[in-house]
Amino acid sequence: MKIRVRLFGTLGTKISEHDPIHGFEVEMPDRATIGDLMKKLDILESKIGIVSIDGRLVTKTKKLENGNVVRMYHPISGG
Repeated sequence: MKIRVRLFGTLGTKISEHDPIHGFEVEMPDRATIGDLMKKLDILESKIGIVSIDGRLVTKTKKLENGNVVRMYHPISGG
């Protein structure tokens, strides 16, 4: 299945094909989860603050479906 991934903040710096505006397409096996996607992209869970699929917040156990748009945001801190 194909999904589109957009990475925000510093998450996209290690991925050469990442387009900050449109993201990039990733081929994933059927029944893959957000956790599987994080492994494929070599992004540690500790580097991710929020993940959404098609605009809805999800956890790493959420299964992906063909055509999903996944957005990953790095943790935000401040004071």
